[in-house]
Amino acid sequence: MATIEERRKADRKRQKRWRKRKLAEGNKQTLLMLTPKAQKVLKREKGLTGESYVQIINRAIISIGEGHLSISKKPIYGPMSNQN
Repeated sequence: MATIEERRKADRKRQKRWRKRKLAEGNKQTLLMLTPKAQKVLKREKGLTGESYVQIINRAIISIGEGHLSISKKPIYGPMSNQN
């Protein structure tokens, strides 16, 4: 059986490979700070869908871009253009 240090080292290697693969797929790592209210919403959504937090946040952001949601008070008339 592996020691705790060996397991930690293996976990760090696995995480590093995962990050490298996701970056190669065009993903970008971002750090978030969530309010307690947002945390409750995220936890509830996770319980309802079974999705990871990353999947839920990604889906919400894409929905905003497609015009399904708005974080501003301005009306949305259609999907966002392809802007980087």
